[in-house]
Amino acid sequence: MARGRKRRSEDDPANYGNGEDESEAPPAVNSAARAEIIREAHETISEYERQMKGIKAEIKAVIETRIVAGLGMRKGDFALARKLHDMDQEKRDGLQDTIRETFRALSVGATVNWLDVAEGEGADA
Repeated sequence: MARGRKRRSEDDPANYGNGEDESEAPPAVNSAARAEIIREAHETISEYERQMKGIKAEIKAVIETRIVAGLGMRKGDFALARKLHDMDQEKRDGLQDTIRETFRALSVGATVNWLDVAEGEGADA
């Protein structure tokens, strides 16, 4: 049995962008209410963006004053440590295996292999 396509009227918003006449927008249904929703959404998003900007500035200040200036740590090192901390144990184990293999292959581990040291301290504790 053949399936027929449902015919839509030309005024149906679902027809917009289907390749027929893309120069026309779908008809506005209650355009004043739609405009109000758009304005409210814009204001809400703008307020969230302002809040995010403020929070990002506070985070940066904490890192600059407490981590960099207070402890003498590099920002990138601290960020990497946080990223490792936030990983699932399985993913962290896989990453450590990859790092260990790469250090061995590049002969970097001959100088300092911090993963073996960390495992040794963990086993002794």
